[in-house]
Amino acid sequence: MKKQNHIIKIIAVTVVTLLIALVIELTMFSQHGIAVISQESITTLVLMIIVAIIVTLLAVADWHFSNYATIAAMMYYGIISLGGLLQVKAKSSVSGLLIQLLAIIGIVLCVYGIVLGVKQRELFMQKKYREKRRGIK
Repeated sequence: MKKQNHIIKIIAVTVVTLLIALVIELTMFSQHGIAVISQESITTLVLMIIVAIIVTLLAVADWHFSNYATIAAMMYYGIISLGGLLQVKAKSSVSGLLIQLLAIIGIVLCVYGIVLGVKQRELFMQKKYREKRRGIK
């Protein structure tokens, strides 16, 4: 039960940080004059979605390196959120304030996601230790 709740938290945080990062990236593309349907923007958005799918599948499968994928994805989305916080134009406008608020929420969620990744590693090592102890007895 503890492991299932943890996996649900990882998936939820991954999806929410993905959505926040997508909004920030789309805003940054439009602010810098890059069309949303251009090759570079579509490639970036698809990469972000693929990373979220990989993290979700690895968390559900409980593979050995799933925690590293979770931490790496959260760092990736956190960097996008930090970039949105620092690079938004018209910081005092309503849209600028909204993007900054989303970016701060994204950064906080990414830090929480990194903590979840570390906890995921701890749970994996506990499971591995218990299996090893059962094999000795």
